Amino acid sequence: YWATHYISTRKGGSSIRHISREETTKIVRWIQLSSNGTVKINTSCVVVGVLKDQNGEWIFGFNRRLRKCFVFEAELCGIIDGVTLVQGRQHDRVFVLTNNLEVIRVIKEALSK
Repeated sequence: YWATHYISTRKGGSSIRHISREETTKIVRWIQLSSNGTVKINTSCVVVGVLKDQNGEWIFGFNRRLRKCFVFEAELCGIIDGVTLVQGRQHDRVFVLTNNLEVIRVIKEALSK
């Protein structure tokens, strides 16, 4: 539900600002990244994700098998993988969807430094 309220964007250099989801309609080229980490106890983790354009049209999906890890690590790896795949695709903004509040907190802290 939090994702309906705010997204983080970079404007210019390194400054961060939060904009409402409604404001994203004013941004011409943005891409939506949805990822999810899955953990199977005593084995390994898998991260899967989907990239969609500003109209909700599927661009491509991705997945990666990880070593044994925590859900937090799998979720964070999914976001990092997705952002890495987005680089160079000529989009103005990346809208990241996740339901892991700890991941959101860590990303916000890292971006505020």
